[in-house]
Amino acid sequence: MYEATLGNYSRDKSWELINNVELLWNINHYWLLKGQFSITKSNSEANDFLDPRSKKNAEILGLTNVISGQLDVTTNKSVGWDATMTLSYNRTIKKNSLNFLAGVNATSSTGDGLAISYRGFPSGSLSSPGYAHSIYGNPKYPLVKDKHMNDKLIGPGILGFNAGHVTVDSTDPVSLTEAMIKGRKLVRQLHEGLVEFEPKSFGASFLASTANLMGIRESRRIKCDYTFTLEDWLARKEFEDSIGRNCYYIDVHKQDATVYPRYKKGESHGIPFSCLTPAGLKNVMVAGRCISTDSYAHGSLRVMPPSLVTGEAVGVAAGQICKSKSPDIHNVDIQKLRKRLKEVGQLI
Repeated sequence: MYEATLGNYSRDKSWELINNVELLWNINHYWLLKGQFSITKSNSEANDFLDPRSKKNAEILGLTNVISGQLDVTTNKSVGWDATMTLSYNRTIKKNSLNFLAGVNATSSTGDGLAISYRGFPSGSLSSPGYAHSIYGNPKYPLVKDKHMNDKLIGPGILGFNAGHVTVDSTDPVSLTEAMIKGRKLVRQLHEGLVEFEPKSFGASFLASTANLMGIRESRRIKCDYTFTLEDWLARKEFEDSIGRNCYYIDVHKQDATVYPRYKKGESHGIPFSCLTPAGLKNVMVAGRCISTDSYAHGSLRVMPPSLVTGEAVGVAAGQICKSKSPDIHNVDIQKLRKRLKEVGQLI
């Protein structure tokens, strides 16, 4: 979605094509062969996007003003060729004149260029104008139950939103279906609210797409040899079988959820391998959102960075035991696993 009324998005395209062909034959009365071939083809495209608030903000972008931003993307493609062929022979025998010329020339040139200029948009995000505060509580938009709205610039002229909440039982297909329907209606109401309360920015915008799948933060988790708890998170606990680290805050979206202070800079906790090994199973490991945690600790460990950490760990562990005659995930050599993870850059 972008602000068409302020003209903050522009696109320019240009093409160039040149063809030259020339050939002379006259072979006789002492030869003449001449040739020339030339082709040039080029294509360029420029896309410029300006933060909707930039044109309304007279203050120059700087350390004290980071609410403005600009994104410029330019692509260039070119193809070239040049071929020259010359054969000549001139003859005058009496009184002497004899000339001979031969030559070949061939050139080729291809090129692709990409130039990106990006300024402002701190952390890749547009400034947060608080649109949701105007939409929330308005009877015209009954599905908007809270003020949760995060926006990101995901391309020239395109804003992506993480906004709104829908309650769902992810183990029930009927509940999932109803939630998908309700979620798309909710998105429509959010867009209509943006158009109403910020017409200069969103008056000419349109809804490009919604997610193909329901974004579910919490569902089933697998019971493992160890269950990481909120108390472990609060204590910044270390583990002998730690295979990585995490410092993300307790991000729980339940109604009336307790809010816990975030870690200070440099603080983190260990992630034990034993919360990736399901109890009673020898050939299954878990990683990502389904590892063994309690509900609040899950709010920290469910996100992408720790999911990458746990995924790397179980992948390396599987490689270590896969050739065993009787592989058992509970018999992984932890010290060997930690050593290999450190070698590939994992923070232990």
